Amino acid sequence: MSKKDKLVVGNERKRVKVGTKDSGWKDYYGSSKELLLDISKMGKDKFERYILDFADNKADLSLKEIEYQVKHNVLRVNSYNGWIGGKVFKRHL
Repeated sequence: MSKKDKLVVGNERKRVKVGTKDSGWKDYYGSSKELLLDISKMGKDKFERYILDFADNKADLSLKEIEYQVKHNVLRVNSYNGWIGGKVFKRHL
């Protein structure tokens, strides 16, 4: 049992159910205004989406996104990426 599964009160341990929340990834195409405008003009069927990787948490996801953007040099090629940024703290990984 992980630390997230337990809540310690005094000397008693109580189980706490840890749930998940749907992130909406199935309908998410990005935050780029230019991309969203092109999708609305041309239709979703003109765009392809791929799952590149999986992350265990939001910090890991942010770090992986930054790594992919830098690796593929998205600011110097024709892309919908207008900036690269984010906060990732080592203690959250």
